[in-house]
Parts: sequence; structure tokens; C-alpha cells
Amino acid sequence: MNIVISTRQSIKAGAATGEVYDSYGLFTFVIVTALFVFFTREVGRVEFGERSIRWIRELSADTLGIYVIHIGVIEWMTAYGPYSRTPPNGIGIPLYALFCFAVCALIAAFLRRLPLVGRYLC
Repeated sequence: MNIVISTRQSIKAGAATGEVYDSYGLFTFVIVTALFVFFTREVGRVEFGERSIRWIRELSADTLGIYVIHIGVIEWMTAYGPYSRTPPNGIGIPLYALFCFAVCALIAAFLRRLPLVGRYLC
């Protein structure tokens, strides 16, 4: 929905716009609230296996690191990475987000295991 609205605004304006992606906007609040409700109601009912629980706990431990690192990774990807060669928005933005998440998760998992840094990232 975010991509559709942004693309429509860009076509109307005749240039790229980013108003929908505002971090403090109403649209972002609605999306975050919807995701929170979905995960607390629906995913909370699922019985996960032991292997899945370990994977979720590992990922949960990396969330602060991912949050702290992601802006730097986005800046790096914009300047030097694949951002300039991405496919159209409908495909490119999800691929870009998954790539950014994977890079941040790997960096956060590595940093979390360092004695001094790991104490503050967990």
C-alpha cells in the first residue's frame, strides 16, 4: 500500500516524492499499529517448534543492533550499493529492504558476540 500511494504521488507530481515514508506520519503509525495487532493476536497463537524458538530468540536479540545499524547500511547502499540498480518500486523496495535487513542482522549478530559491544546490544 505504501508503494502504491508513493508511486501515485510521484506520478502526479512528475518527480519522486517521499511523503508517505515519513517516520512520524499518520500512515506509519497506522502500519505499525496494524502489524502490532496482527502479531499479538495471530502469531501469538502459533505453537513453534524448538528450532524455530531458537531462531526467533536469536533474531530478537539482534533487533536493537539492527535498528541502530540500519540507517548506516541504507546510507552505504544508497551511495555505493545496489540501490541505483534496483528494479521498479514494486519489486525493488522489498528486495532492497530484505537485503538491508540481512546485512544488518549479520553485523548485529557479529557485534553482539563481542564482549564489550555485545553487553549493550542485548
